[in-house]
Amino acid sequence: RVRANQALYERMYHDLPHEGDNNIHRGILNSDLLYSGSMGNSGTPTIELEILNYRAISTAYSSASSTSQSNGEGFDRTTDMTGHAV
Repeated sequence: RVRANQALYERMYHDLPHEGDNNIHRGILNSDLLYSGSMGNSGTPTIELEILNYRAISTAYSSASSTSQSNGEGFDRTTDMTGHAV
C-alpha cells in the first residue's frame, strides 16, 4: 500500500497523463504488468486500480481467439492492449 499525501497527489496530477475524470484508463507498467483504473473527480476522490499480469492475459487471450491474427502475444499486430500502436 502507498499512503496518500501531497507529494503523491502532485506526482499523479502533474507527471502522469490521466485525469480524475471517472473514465477508465489503461496502460503498461513494465514487460509483465498492465494496469486498468479510474480516479473520481469531485468531493473525496477515490482511485481504483487493477494490476494485471500481461503474460497470463496474453496466453489466455491467444487460446481463446485462435482464429484471429495475433503477434504471438495475444494482441493485434498494430496495437497493444491500451490501443497504442506498436
